[in-house]
Amino acid sequence: MKIAACTMCKNEEHNVKKWLERTKDFDYRVVVDTGSTDKTVKLFSNSDVIFDIHGFNPFKFDEVRNYVATKIPKDADWVFWPDMDEEYIPGWREQFEKTILDNPNATRILHKSIHFRNRIKEGGGESGTAIDSKIHKHKYYKWIKPIHEHLSYIKNDNEIIVSNENIIRKHYHYDRKEVDQLCYEIVKLAVKENPNDEWNMWFALKDAYERQIIEDILEYGNRYIKLTKSKTDFRSLAFTYIGLALQRKKQIVDDEVISFFLKANLEDHSNTQAKWLYINSIKQADNKVKLNLGCGNNKVKDFVNVDKYDIFGSDIVHDLEVFPWPFKDNSVDYIMIHHVLEHLGQTTQQFLNILAELYRISKPNAVIDIVVPHPYHHTFIGDPTHVRAITPEQFSLFDKDTYAKNSLRESTGLQFKVLDLMYNPDYAYQVKLDAGEITYEEVLKIGKYQLNVFDIIKIMIKVIKDEA
Repeated sequence: MKIAACTMCKNEEHNVKKWLERTKDFDYRVVVDTGSTDKTVKLFSNSDVIFDIHGFNPFKFDEVRNYVATKIPKDADWVFWPDMDEEYIPGWREQFEKTILDNPNATRILHKSIHFRNRIKEGGGESGTAIDSKIHKHKYYKWIKPIHEHLSYIKNDNEIIVSNENIIRKHYHYDRKEVDQLCYEIVKLAVKENPNDEWNMWFALKDAYERQIIEDILEYGNRYIKLTKSKTDFRSLAFTYIGLALQRKKQIVDDEVISFFLKANLEDHSNTQAKWLYINSIKQADNKVKLNLGCGNNKVKDFVNVDKYDIFGSDIVHDLEVFPWPFKDNSVDYIMIHHVLEHLGQTTQQFLNILAELYRISKPNAVIDIVVPHPYHHTFIGDPTHVRAITPEQFSLFDKDTYAKNSLRESTGLQFKVLDLMYNPDYAYQVKLDAGEITYEEVLKIGKYQLNVFDIIKIMIKVIKDEA
């Protein structure tokens, strides 16, 4: 079995010697130079590689790689595509041949990838993606997309993909302004030539965001949203990028900015950045109604501070167990209720009435910011004024995505969704975490069965209701 290593290059004199050493175990090495002005051509010309020089205008990565493929000897069975700044670690050939022996009909091999950016490790395991898998059977694939190119199967029978995590590719990327600028020009040209291609549009948006070119973010972001369907691809990130660009452009957080963060969250509830951008944008906005319920001495600027006792100088004096509360329906954007709920609602009906009031006064998609003591901690157990344990599961009962059918939600008409959740470790466990003696995941497991592991629970809730 013969294996070819293929690549393209331009002004890579600093990488030629390393690439030749890294690829010495291949049967063929094929290199196409696209216009070097340094010593790259001389260095490769003095080696034993199959070498060609060919210019491309405009430059498109898929066209270049497909041209390189035409130079591969006909008797090559498999092709690897290690770029000039990449290598497959020693032992790759033995692992590869074992994989083919076990899977003789395979057409493509997935592997482990480890990426370094300016010598800092970024991550691994990305070879399962369309971009990162670059080992394939000769003449079974072609490259597509002018940038962020990937392999496309061209045979009529079934593609057979297998994986071997013991084949490891390392990518040593160093930022080079001229290369980065070239890539951005290529992706903009790709969008111009094919404006309905979602792939090109996404990378135009992503590259614009990485460069913080505000007008391009807004243009490519809105075009990407129009091209794609809800709940697919990278729409949540697109809404996030648009919101951040608008915020930077306007230098304020207004309803339009907040609406994009909300859309990002609705597209993908796992997008943690979108969650906190939405939460904080509402909290910071000047035109939003924000309550600090049960404020005590902890009054917050730009919030309406509410407490049962007038000794704290709160804006409104009101007992939260007296209903209705002095706020209109659908009037509040953000509610902060810290170390309060555990003191309220000793009876089930009282507690449900409190939840009903929180729901009634909240606008659609309002945020409720809750902090309570952990029910397994001595600070909760030992305080006689604590009348009710508060857990995130109680709010999940009102989430139809979590419980499709729930009599409590259906009978009350209340709908909440837990946006974010954090268990704050007790001091003794925080010391162990800081020292690296234990992981947070291990602490979470211990906290399910032991007392005094977590002292506080922080819960962020979104109010779900039809637009008023």
